[in-house]
Amino acid sequence: MSASPALEVLVDADNVFPVRLQPVLDLVGVQRLSYRILAAGQQRALDRLRWPTGTELRPAAGWQQADVVLASGYSPGRGPLLLITGDGDFGLLAARHPGPVLVVSGSPSGRLREAVAVLDPAVEGLAPVQDWLTAVGSVPPPPLYTPRLMLRARQAPDSAAFDELFADPEMLRQVADGGPISHSAEEHAKSQDRDIRMQQQLGFSLFTVVRRSDERVLGFTGLAPWPGSDEIEIGWRYRRQFWGAGYASEAARAALGYGLSVVGLPRIISVGYSDNTASLRVMAKIGMHREAEIELHGRTAYRYAIGASANQRSGARLPT
Repeated sequence: MSASPALEVLVDADNVFPVRLQPVLDLVGVQRLSYRILAAGQQRALDRLRWPTGTELRPAAGWQQADVVLASGYSPGRGPLLLITGDGDFGLLAARHPGPVLVVSGSPSGRLREAVAVLDPAVEGLAPVQDWLTAVGSVPPPPLYTPRLMLRARQAPDSAAFDELFADPEMLRQVADGGPISHSAEEHAKSQDRDIRMQQQLGFSLFTVVRRSDERVLGFTGLAPWPGSDEIEIGWRYRRQFWGAGYASEAARAALGYGLSVVGLPRIISVGYSDNTASLRVMAKIGMHREAEIELHGRTAYRYAIGASANQRSGARLPT
């Protein structure tokens, strides 16, 4: 993969208390990242803070003038976006940004929280911000945040949750040929190594899905090559106790956006058995359409897709 693109930071200085904002700015300033910081607000708000070198400060007096300045100065590239604001008007901007996004706020409106996941450093500490800033400068993907979930690279401690997942016969019935799947310590290590290599070589892999409220591992979702073809599939598996809560579609939507926008894949498929109505429903909810009926391990299955058709994507190459 190519070097990580520059981090873009938009700061609404009028809407976040300095005690919350200053530690985040200091953290950005010491990261080994290429960044662009644009800050807007009343002059007295700008003067109360220590800004990292190179920050572009734009005084903006009057109701919503800072919003206008930041919106007009926003560069909607595929690079990571750190948005520091308390204003719900920026919720949709963050939600549609094509790259990784982290929103930091100390006084978020309800509309902001409805649109995107928000971190408050005064409540949750700087660790989530530190982790995200470190990740966007490295080869592994930074965690993806949704209102309820965090999607991150697989870690060794996740194995206990996956042991439970792959011991569930009902889940196994919907996976491949339905046979048992080895979940020894050696197999867990191989899977983690495979994900690392896939991420380095192709720019995508599987994410562990973690519930933000209690840090419980729910399952996994993400992208992988479909065996024997040049298709890329999005898939998911969840522990049964977390079925029916909308987690699968919430996480899959984030992973799908990562594949289409950040990796730049022209097409992504998903395959499910015809009687797996819950999974087929997720495919439809995230914007995929049913493309074909196929046979898989002697059973009827449906292939869903989003993006270019097989003919339109001829000559397309995966990132290396």
